[in-house]
Amino acid sequence: MTRVTKMLKCPKSRQKSFVLLILIVGQFLVIGGILKHFVFIDTFDTTRDMNKGRNDKSLYVPTSNTTQRASTSTVEDDCHYNQSAPSMQFKAVYSLSQQVTPHFLPNYKNPCWMDGPGEQRLMCVPYVFLIGVPKCGTTDLYSRIVAHPMIVPPRLKEPNFLSRGVFWTNKCKQGAIYNITASCVIHQFAELYFQRASVDIRNNFKWSEESDRATVNSSYDAMVLYFKDKFKDEWKVIKENATRKIENPIIALDSSASYSWDNNYWELVAENTGCTEPAYLTSDLLAKVNPKAKIMMLMREPVSRAFSDYLYFQRRMNKEQSLDQFHNWTVNFITKFESCRRHNSLRYCTYVDVRFRTGVFDRARLELGLYHVHITEWFKRFPRDQFLFLRSETYSSDPVSTLRRVYDFLGVAQLSQEAMDAITNTTRINQTSRKKDLGNMWPETKTLLTKFYSEHIQKLSQLLGDDSFTWRDILDHNQSN
Repeated sequence: MTRVTKMLKCPKSRQKSFVLLILIVGQFLVIGGILKHFVFIDTFDTTRDMNKGRNDKSLYVPTSNTTQRASTSTVEDDCHYNQSAPSMQFKAVYSLSQQVTPHFLPNYKNPCWMDGPGEQRLMCVPYVFLIGVPKCGTTDLYSRIVAHPMIVPPRLKEPNFLSRGVFWTNKCKQGAIYNITASCVIHQFAELYFQRASVDIRNNFKWSEESDRATVNSSYDAMVLYFKDKFKDEWKVIKENATRKIENPIIALDSSASYSWDNNYWELVAENTGCTEPAYLTSDLLAKVNPKAKIMMLMREPVSRAFSDYLYFQRRMNKEQSLDQFHNWTVNFITKFESCRRHNSLRYCTYVDVRFRTGVFDRARLELGLYHVHITEWFKRFPRDQFLFLRSETYSSDPVSTLRRVYDFLGVAQLSQEAMDAITNTTRINQTSRKKDLGNMWPETKTLLTKFYSEHIQKLSQLLGDDSFTWRDILDHNQSN
């Protein structure tokens, strides 16, 4: 007689205890599975053979045209689908084909629409996205861009909603529509991060009394309020001139750097089902949010960026730092990455293989500096004229000229030289300081990194048609010192 049979013949009290025990164990298993994916995504089972049958001729083709692509790359090229690939372990969070781009109002420069009962509430998503890579200066550039009287920030400097939050906090059912004006995911994005921005946009007045920005919420708010008071006469003229061109000229900014490179959850997009490489990425969802978005990307010479990334995040995680550790992590990454490249595509090694390493910050994150890989994906979704690419080194040495390029790109008024000097002369934000304690990276580490990135910065320069993105001036200077 089995234990289960014996339990069934026991008194009801013991049967209830047995059932309760099974339920408790089942809940732990479910919770453990969810945490494994959402919290420890880098610890997926490395034995999972995602490459098996990559040359299979049957390729996945989605049933609907989810995103208009701006290049000749096909979904089949990106997906590398094969029927023997393992199925997804978790249900998709959203489907791109079910994301409905709102019909934006013509009298607003920023993409906005009316929502709510009777369509009485103004909802807005960003007009411009400042993307990039950690330790390139996006936080500092953001703090100065939002000082402009015609540009409003989100509730948080980096919402990261389209790359992470949509998978963590999404409360939408697939296909959910709000008043037939916007899909649930896009509606949630606007509601979570751009409610107070929409108030300013509607009132055509930055930091209006009705907005909760009337109370200082951050150092950014404090700085912007200072400039608003100091240059109130100039701000008034700028607003009056802008409203002559369009009724509501204020625009919103999202400065989530992760949008450019963080695609860790691509398997949770329905259209990626069965793919061994992602066919659709964060850029596809952003194209649904605002297909005419202005996109700015700040990039730093990748060798120095990698070292700064290591110093900053090790300190932030309260972990030990050493030049020896950084060198060993660099050697380990390059060895594994080159091994991956011998059998797989560059996309696979960048977006898939690196996830099956150690923890997110227990390795050198060199894939973040493969700028051309990430930008190539963005060029599939948006035309070239919707981008502005900036060098961190140029911004650092001449912030005034960089900001003026930004203003031209966004079509907002140029500020007086006095205002520009005031905005750019404030203290730099989010700089890494531990380099002074450890000193420079070892020469042999720099040699390894320079060799690793050499091919990739050449491809970046060719992709952008701009020789300055070879960073030859920086690299030559470093070698001479």
